[in-house]
Amino acid sequence: MQFVLPILYALLFIFIIIRIKFFAVPEIPRGMMVSVFVIKIVAGIFLWIIYTYYYDSGDLQTYYNDGNTLYKLLLSDPKQFYNVVFKGASYPRLAIWNSSFEPVLYNDARTMALLNMFFRFFSFGCIHVHTVFMCFLSFMGITAIYKTFRNYFISFRGLLFLAVALVPTVLFWSSGVLKEGLLFVGIGMLLYSTNCGLSTSYSFKKIIFILFSICLLLLIKFYILIAILPGFLLNIIVSRTSEKRILLKYFSVILFSATCLIVISFADARYNIVNIIIDKQTKAISEAQGGVFLTNEKHFVSIDYDKQNQFLQEIKTDSVRIKAGSSYLQWGLENMHDTTFVTSSTDTSAFLRLYSVAPARSLVDIKRNKPDLFNILLSVPKAFFNTLLFPLPGFSLNPLKLIPALQNVIILLLLLCAVFFRKTTIRHKAIIIFCLSFVIILYTLIGLTTPVAGAIIRYKSPAIPFLIIGLFLIIDKEKLLKLFSFLKSC
Repeated sequence: MQFVLPILYALLFIFIIIRIKFFAVPEIPRGMMVSVFVIKIVAGIFLWIIYTYYYDSGDLQTYYNDGNTLYKLLLSDPKQFYNVVFKGASYPRLAIWNSSFEPVLYNDARTMALLNMFFRFFSFGCIHVHTVFMCFLSFMGITAIYKTFRNYFISFRGLLFLAVALVPTVLFWSSGVLKEGLLFVGIGMLLYSTNCGLSTSYSFKKIIFILFSICLLLLIKFYILIAILPGFLLNIIVSRTSEKRILLKYFSVILFSATCLIVISFADARYNIVNIIIDKQTKAISEAQGGVFLTNEKHFVSIDYDKQNQFLQEIKTDSVRIKAGSSYLQWGLENMHDTTFVTSSTDTSAFLRLYSVAPARSLVDIKRNKPDLFNILLSVPKAFFNTLLFPLPGFSLNPLKLIPALQNVIILLLLLCAVFFRKTTIRHKAIIIFCLSFVIILYTLIGLTTPVAGAIIRYKSPAIPFLIIGLFLIIDKEKLLKLFSFLKSC
């Protein structure tokens, strides 16, 4: 069952890819489409192996385990399930529900748990079925992204599809039971339904797709939608005017967007973008330090990862007591935003061990910002270039580090080609600005808030296809071919 069921579902999705019109692209044989989907499944299983045997824990297992717990709770106690999901009641065996530090923004991890609960009805407890389902969803999103941009390329469309779909970090992170897979669905549906914002008319079906994709992005990672928005608004303006003075129009959109954020910040301090960035940065730095996370009916607790044997006393499987005199961080389940540092524990109650996070193996030096806008603006250039340039090859032969580094070298070479071998007359400026705007904003947000090297590689993967598309539209292939011919003749 562990292998038969995933294979059966994979065959079903292959049949859909072969038969459904959406996956019919003239320049790409169906066999190639199927091959890319199968490669994604292999990548998804490899991702599961890495999370299971290399990291020993992580988001993938947490999403699956909480989805499985919700599934069992729904069948055994529908009333309590309703209270947990719709009223925010705590439930000790749910790691995600009891670790929500974001009272303003929806906790995107809960969406992943609910999705895994839905998958559980079809998987019968086989996690690889969840992987196959997610691979199909993300493959739909990548196909939608390619179909959105293919009309802006006269040649090399097949190469473009492979470049977008098989970029190692995109392939790896979008093929597992993680948020990135759903991000590609949301981004792909939004852009395909609107032609990147350039459509001038919309059918009822397209409006439904647009609303669904916006809701999906808001529930998974709201800042992806924020990164898309300026370029998207620019294209709406261009579709109703022209590409004349397009940079002026773009900076007007940026100014308008910034004004809206400032007004919202004054209207409700909870939505102050500066405070949100600082909160996310602080939380990310704290999580990078690792910890063992516990809960009971009243509290959520974080124990120093390296001191768990010293501070915890096992009672039974997954149940522990905190030894007297131990120090730890504590939050009340009713108010996860206020942190209490307990220096000498006197709590003798039992706690459920939820999960543990090992300290990050590699950290990136990011500046701890003060909660003011000017301080954050000063950090923007370094934040962007940290994300753009990372990772570069070091001395490690570890494939998890070497492959992303080599990928980044190739992308940086493409960037240089776009500078020195750009087209004399650049067409589709609105599309290029959209792609590069999304990349710049997302890279900057990642650089401001993410101190963990592996997380940077993962979080920037949704932007990689757009960076490649934007650079391909700028680079003059004829100039490059002439250079290669000249070098060959020498």
